[in-house]
Order: sequence, then C-alpha cells, then structure tokens
Amino acid sequence: VIMLRLSSSLRKRGYMKGKAAVATLMPSELSVMLSRQFGDGTMYNLDEKKTWEEYIANCDGKRALVLFGPEVDISPAGSVGEMKGMDVKSAEKFVMDKLINDKLWEN
Repeated sequence: VIMLRLSSSLRKRGYMKGKAAVATLMPSELSVMLSRQFGDGTMYNLDEKKTWEEYIANCDGKRALVLFGPEVDISPAGSVGEMKGMDVKSAEKFVMDKLINDKLWEN
C-alpha cells in the first residue's frame, strides 16, 4: 500500500523509469524498490563524502530523489509503530550539515 501511494505521488510529480537519481541515508527494501522503479537500479548510500559527490554528479539531467527521515515499524496491515531513528527535522539537519561540511552546498 505504501509503495503504491508513493509511486503514484512521484509519477504525478514527473518521476519516471530511469529519470531519477535515488539516494538514501538508511538503505532499506523501500529505497531499493524505488531505485529500480524510478532510477537505473543504482542507489547511493549517502554516508560518505565520495558518495555525495558521485550522487550530485549523477543528478545531471535527472530528478533527485533523496530518502531520509525516521525509521519506523510498519505492519503488513499498514499500522505504523514506534519511530526508531531521528525525527524528520533532525534527519534534514543532518543531511544539510553533511552537505555544507563536505563543501557540496553553500548556504
């Protein structure tokens, strides 16, 4: 259910097969599926500076799709459980700080 909703929402925003560069801070089954559905099957794990640079270079002419946020348990019925990782604002701050520290973003 989650993948269907997410895929539908991304298609409405212009994401199509092979037209996105997909990256994540926490690789998961969802991020792998999205990289196959909207990218070229390559998924960038953004935990190293080298990977950030490769990702940014690969975004040329493609839509960037970066997955980050809290990790939660989701049951097969769709019930959302407890959050395990950072909240969304903390995850976003982590991403921006990493880009700035690695001199890949100027604020």
